[in-house]
Amino acid sequence: MEPLARTRHMPIKLFLFEKPTKSSRARTLLTLPHLCIAVSFLFSATALGQTFSVLKHFGESAGDGENPTTELVYADGVLYGTTEYGGNGSGTVFRMNADGSNYQVLKRFDAIAANPTYYWTNSEGAYPEGGLVVTNGFIYGTTSDGGATGSGTIFKLSTNGGSFQLLKTFLDLPDGERPLGGLTLSGNTLFGTTTYGGSNDDGTVFTLNTDGSNFKIIRHFTDSIPNPKDHLVIAGTNLFGITSGEYGSACFFRLNTNGTGLISLHSIFEEAGAPAVSNTNLYCTHSIASTNGAAEGMIFSMDMNGNPLAVIRSFASLVFDPTIGKSTNSDGGYPQGGLVLSGSKLFGDTQEGGTFGYGTIFSVNTDGTGFTVLRHFGLASQSGSIQTNADGLLPMARLVVAGNAVYGTASQGGIHGQGTVFKIDLAPAPSLQYPVFSGSQFNFEWPAIIGGKYKIQIKTNLSQTDWVDFGPVITASNSLMKSQCPVSSDQGFFRMIYQP
Repeated sequence: MEPLARTRHMPIKLFLFEKPTKSSRARTLLTLPHLCIAVSFLFSATALGQTFSVLKHFGESAGDGENPTTELVYADGVLYGTTEYGGNGSGTVFRMNADGSNYQVLKRFDAIAANPTYYWTNSEGAYPEGGLVVTNGFIYGTTSDGGATGSGTIFKLSTNGGSFQLLKTFLDLPDGERPLGGLTLSGNTLFGTTTYGGSNDDGTVFTLNTDGSNFKIIRHFTDSIPNPKDHLVIAGTNLFGITSGEYGSACFFRLNTNGTGLISLHSIFEEAGAPAVSNTNLYCTHSIASTNGAAEGMIFSMDMNGNPLAVIRSFASLVFDPTIGKSTNSDGGYPQGGLVLSGSKLFGDTQEGGTFGYGTIFSVNTDGTGFTVLRHFGLASQSGSIQTNADGLLPMARLVVAGNAVYGTASQGGIHGQGTVFKIDLAPAPSLQYPVFSGSQFNFEWPAIIGGKYKIQIKTNLSQTDWVDFGPVITASNSLMKSQCPVSSDQGFFRMIYQP
């Protein structure tokens, strides 16, 4: 099995140098265009790939979180997230640095107990299944169960875990039950949904201030558009969301931020995550692309009024592999976690399929070009009800793109079988600019990722087996780095490697 973190040994550009003399300097410069042709060939023949690393294996010790099922939040170099289980039995809130260091469990929700009136209750909520909001030193989130009535809660937690405040306990039919979708922030107002409850027991949209005041139900759903399940996406004065599809077809919907104007934009057959929204379009997933299951999900776009624009990607059909006991394909299947839009590129995950049948991470341009599988989750071993592997399996949550990296969670697997937090480094391949000879040395420049580690290496002949380091590892302090390499041989070849 491949290692979880790999050094990129990349002959991105190879530079042949010849020590120029007064008579040969012009000839040396004229040979550089010919080198470009050879370098281009070497580049295309090299598999670059991205660097995948596991930042956290859940279930390491008693009280640790288990089974992260919601997206992470990136804020000022720190990742925040939840686990649905673990801790004291009812889930956790955690934080860690973006490099995986300084992992802390900030909150362990109390165990729930049977209540003959209100199902399963506790004082503060249980099972945080929705995403978090992090702002001004506080974390805002929801629990899908527990609280005094067993219908879920909204909470506020300081980012250091020092203070916890219950902002709202849901009351089932009057104001909603089971807030599965997490929260969305606009100014000082939090928007959210409950999947059940409300006046019709079909779910609600609510708002409240970040201090817990002014809780309002701005929409009660009905049988025609029932059971909103994911977080809401705000675009101007519009809210976009997705229903659960538990009792039939799910649908993408739109309503105004004051709760009026609810309409169904597009119905689908199975589960999906909340759409990614640009200025003019929605980008959506659908876990089954057709009624006969001819493809294992798709990515598509539509405009703000629900008019279909394009099928961006149809995932390949799954084929059962008896040697591993899983259904596999080349790209993944059942994309239910929703998409994240970064520039003109979409990032997402699939819960099944891929090389080993445990899901994939992918990226694709919004016009459908450039589809790339960034990760096939690895083969797992079964021990009772627990499946373990090196990297995680069954990713269920939306990804987070921050800088030149993608962060996400796998709900199961990892070395303890309780899920993982992972990072995929998307730093561009290091690319040396053409060197300038000055005196007895070459001067190099290259675009760099601040904090990234780079190394220049040399061969005097490509038939040699080993590359020789040209000086120590260079840690980039600027986005454009420079280095000087003394020349002690008549000719040679340079390359650069990137060490994340």
